[in-house]
Amino acid sequence: MTAEFDKMDPELKTKLVAALRSGKYIKWEGDLKFVEATICRHCTMGVLADLKYPNKWIERYERQNGMTMEVPGLTLEGLGLTATQRNMIVKLNDWAQYGRRHLEQVGIPEEFLNKIDPDGTLEQTTFDHMADFIENYF
Repeated sequence: MTAEFDKMDPELKTKLVAALRSGKYIKWEGDLKFVEATICRHCTMGVLADLKYPNKWIERYERQNGMTMEVPGLTLEGLGLTATQRNMIVKLNDWAQYGRRHLEQVGIPEEFLNKIDPDGTLEQTTFDHMADFIENYF
């Protein structure tokens, strides 16, 4: 049985899933967007922010030999997702920080976790994992 969650706006969902699978973005954990030398990385919420505000990024602060970027005035609430969707996406994106047990506690379906981590050895999620989750549950 597939879990039921709030549904995303269909147009937004289609754009986000396509962007996550496009190969244009490099996955990151912890910041919406992080730039190091010529390499730019995004978390899943950062990809969504880039779709909605592509030319609005500014430097926030320097760390780890790179620059954390932000969109001025952007709140996660302004990205068109419910609080539950945001929480699940952030936690699943940051798998290495939270781990599987915590993801079960926030409501990520066990059937999905078993699909992406059948033997309990997954170290981090990919944008393909993120796209599959969003496509199948939101």
